[in-house]
Amino acid sequence: MSASTTTNCISSGSPAILLDIDLSNQFNGPFIGFVLSTILLGGVIVQAWLYIFHNKDPWGLRALVAVLVLLDITTTILNTFVIHLTMVKHFGNVFESSSPKTIRYQLIGSAISVTIIFIVQVFFASRVYILKRVPSWISGFIMFCAVGAFVFGLFVVIDDIKDPSIATLQRTKTQVEFGICHSLAALCDIVVTAALLWSFEISKTGFKETDTLLQNLLQYTLTRGVLATIVQLCLVIVYFTNLNSQNWAAVQYCESKVSVITMVAMLNSRATIYERGTAVMSVNSGFIDISNMQNVISSPQNNGQFNNHDLEEGYSLESAKHQAEHTDLQSKGIVIFQEKVTISQNR
Repeated sequence: MSASTTTNCISSGSPAILLDIDLSNQFNGPFIGFVLSTILLGGVIVQAWLYIFHNKDPWGLRALVAVLVLLDITTTILNTFVIHLTMVKHFGNVFESSSPKTIRYQLIGSAISVTIIFIVQVFFASRVYILKRVPSWISGFIMFCAVGAFVFGLFVVIDDIKDPSIATLQRTKTQVEFGICHSLAALCDIVVTAALLWSFEISKTGFKETDTLLQNLLQYTLTRGVLATIVQLCLVIVYFTNLNSQNWAAVQYCESKVSVITMVAMLNSRATIYERGTAVMSVNSGFIDISNMQNVISSPQNNGQFNNHDLEEGYSLESAKHQAEHTDLQSKGIVIFQEKVTISQNR
């Protein structure tokens, strides 16, 4: 509606009638993504709240979780700015979604999301390396995928910063970078999940308590890997099937939150996992690792109590199976990274 038409309507006392403009092609993706990501932010906050009051981790791990949560909240704030600009401040302006200012907000959010995913993937890659149940080259391959996804993700952001427009996302160069970024991220999550599943599976001892804990770890790891991989693959599919729209934003707004929620949820699940173990009475733990260990032995000398032996940087949670005459037995078990576990017999 022109300015003169609006002026005439006001002067004549008749109400101004806005045209019915369909903006779904421009705003469907960002709007749906904003709604879903805001809901997921609630999940991030809940998991962070539980972590604050239930963790006994080293300060380094606590700081890592805090940084991830704060970065993820920042992405939601930036997404809110985008929605406010396009749907409130410049309501009805079909060109606002492709304005340099709006795109820059989206780019900053994308850069933060890529960084969050990179940090989470490096964290899980380090767990695979510490477990030492798979060849070291697999850990190296995981790091290669994580770094590659991070670098190509930044390439996409840099290209758009140089030329902040929707057309930039439709260029062949940007499409290739985008595809490589999220394909490598998906591959990284798949390999991490497979490596962790294999590590937990081959670490089973035949002891009911230990194997039960490992089975629970298998379930949590598989769930996390499936969710993270599905998000990355969906983002690639939606992007390449809807190049002329921003429908991909519906998935892109949520990817960092899925990574943060699944990571912190796994950290929070440790207490629940150990409460299910029949040999565990109380647990103050950091991240879970598997390593070679000695059995905890119940003997007349210790009046039926368990002894736990320090291993490298952590303490061991061990399953009791035999009596004092088997004190030389060696087996596999669960190591709690940089934390102490209190256990007693519950037979």
